[in-house]
Amino acid sequence: MDRYAGKKAVIIGGTHGVGPAIVKALPDGGAEVLLTGNDERNADAARQELGRGAHAVRPDATDPSDIEALGRLVEEKLGQVDYVHVDGGLAQRLISVDR
Repeated sequence: MDRYAGKKAVIIGGTHGVGPAIVKALPDGGAEVLLTGNDERNADAARQELGRGAHAVRPDATDPSDIEALGRLVEEKLGQVDYVHVDGGLAQRLISVDR
């Protein structure tokens, strides 16, 4: 299927949660994808599974220099971007103790 043929996409948080499903659908439809994830093993696995149409990187979203570097990398690898999906976040478990 060529639904996304020639399209370029950036998926922030593409290696965990719902991100991988989105990442897989886009190259399957013909898009080139750059995805991020905070776990190097997951990024490597995504890179290997998706092949040539995907670029996986592990920037630190809390580091401004990493964010700037990500912007430069997106421009270098993809040029103009058609889709951006932000699926990154931080989950914290709060434990309440009744006394």
